[in-house]
Amino acid sequence: MVEIQPTVDRRLKNDASARVVPLPAALVAEGFTGWVEEMPNGLLFEEPRPPGADPRLSHYASIRLGRILRERAGIEDPTAVFHSCRHFAAQQLVDGGAEQRAIEQILGHASKTMTARYSRGGMPLALLAAAMQKRAWGWVPPVE
Repeated sequence: MVEIQPTVDRRLKNDASARVVPLPAALVAEGFTGWVEEMPNGLLFEEPRPPGADPRLSHYASIRLGRILRERAGIEDPTAVFHSCRHFAAQQLVDGGAEQRAIEQILGHASKTMTARYSRGGMPLALLAAAMQKRAWGWVPPVE
């Protein structure tokens, strides 16, 4: 799990931003938790900043991680940034049938409208069909 909390140097956008996020088993299997444990000060995205640079701790780490991910994935599009992973994860949660409230909490969103912006649209048809089948229909209108 990753704990997201404000620090002396870093504030969060809103109360919902402070959270604990479970990690996918595949990420843990790849050694992510060991890599995080090696980070100085216990902060995943802390990185030294040049004087006068953007004060956000995660800014330079995000740029660096975006570059690494593009290189490893063979993506040449410079608009594919580290933050794109957040949108991808949100869509994977939607497509996987996660409950809206769970998605909001994982992403640290205070409102449903913000979470809706992160997914490309509605749920997959197969999930909608499954939801309809779960309903115990006691009456259906006659078909004439």
